[in-house]
Amino acid sequence: MTRVIVNALGVFIWQDTVFLYTALPYHATLLSLANCDFIPNSKLFSIATLVFELPPLGGVFYWKTIQSINLYRYVGAGGLVAILAELVCLIAFIIVSVKIGRQIKRDGWEFFKEVWNFSYLAVVALFMIAVFLYIWRCVLTVSTLEEVMNNIGKID
Repeated sequence: MTRVIVNALGVFIWQDTVFLYTALPYHATLLSLANCDFIPNSKLFSIATLVFELPPLGGVFYWKTIQSINLYRYVGAGGLVAILAELVCLIAFIIVSVKIGRQIKRDGWEFFKEVWNFSYLAVVALFMIAVFLYIWRCVLTVSTLEEVMNNIGKID
């Protein structure tokens, strides 16, 4: 019956990914359906996922999730505001980093005797990590979108 439902969903092109797995020790069946849609009016990618687990003793455990992701961040007036906010944040980060660097150079090891200075360093380090992760996300987004556009209609 499960395969009939999966085939019907495939005929009506509802799901992008189907994963059917039967675990060996308990013979539980796991059915996972995922659908990814691009909604041009809102510029959002929506991902709907349904997971059903059929344990060997009967019953059904299910898990559902719907995620919306805005991959095109810099489109329209909102994109302009986002770019300006990110530039202001970057300029403030550079100013704070230079200020802390000068203070470390001026004070030497005395800088590390005050507890608050460790919080300044932690903020700068965490911000640098956040910038790195943001750039990494942008690179992954561009490469993923390029792969999707090059493989339209092909489902793995």
